[in-house]
Amino acid sequence: STKMILNEFGDYSSVEIIYPIPRKPELVSTSIKDSLRKKFNLNKDDKVIISVARLVKRKGIDNSIKAIQEIENDSIKYIIVSDGPDKDRLIQLAGENDNIIFTGKVSDEELNAIYEICDIFLLPVRAESDDIEGFGMVYIEANLHGKPVIAGNEGGAKEAVIHNKTGLLVNPRDITEIKSAVN
Repeated sequence: STKMILNEFGDYSSVEIIYPIPRKPELVSTSIKDSLRKKFNLNKDDKVIISVARLVKRKGIDNSIKAIQEIENDSIKYIIVSDGPDKDRLIQLAGENDNIIFTGKVSDEELNAIYEICDIFLLPVRAESDDIEGFGMVYIEANLHGKPVIAGNEGGAKEAVIHNKTGLLVNPRDITEIKSAVN
């Protein structure tokens, strides 16, 4: 967490952490959800997993893709929402898998609809040498939509997710553990 990082530079034990409060999600019309289901070729019985994040290495989307690819179940659809400098590498990693969908940037209304149609929010963030998750507001947003989350057990995600209550904390470097949490 940010407080732990500060303490490496001195005594910041008196620092108080004030967590952000996300907005309550707007109601989404059925027609928008139906339109997105059609656009992403989602069937009624599909298990829909999403990641919403700037596409950078520490977000763990590469390991999410690898875990999804190991699951032999055509009814699992993985939707990756957003954009970022790691997008080309992630698209190449996904290959020709039609069950892995990259949306690019979406409107707030579409994002709310994607949260509504998903079954699981997946973002196994990990600390990189020069980059760490500060908090992880998207986990709270997913929970506000009533969705369980799977998060990496590194950085600020550990503060945003209560293990076995609001979601699961997994080793973000362990493909088998991520796969097991998704299944």
